[in-house]
Amino acid sequence: MTEQVGVTLPAMSRMIDGLVLRKLVVRKGDPVDRRRITLEIVPRGQALWETAHDLTQAALARKLSQLNGRQCATVGAAMRILFRLFASESATDGRRAFQK
Repeated sequence: MTEQVGVTLPAMSRMIDGLVLRKLVVRKGDPVDRRRITLEIVPRGQALWETAHDLTQAALARKLSQLNGRQCATVGAAMRILFRLFASESATDGRRAFQK
């Protein structure tokens, strides 16, 4: 998870601790492997995430609406390149995680 988010393990732990303290997620122990935990988003956390997502989408749409057709095409082409780049990187990370 830390590689996907782009932070160190200690930074991720602090972020999760903050989410737990704010009662947005709960930690659950793994009954098979006590070294592992899972995180479960609670309804309040889900609602907050959905609101943040919707506001971000609306802000992005407002910005993109200022572009002309050629600029939109350029952004679209760039997004397709980035999608392929990150999709291939994600697949490689998944294979590495599976092999550990």
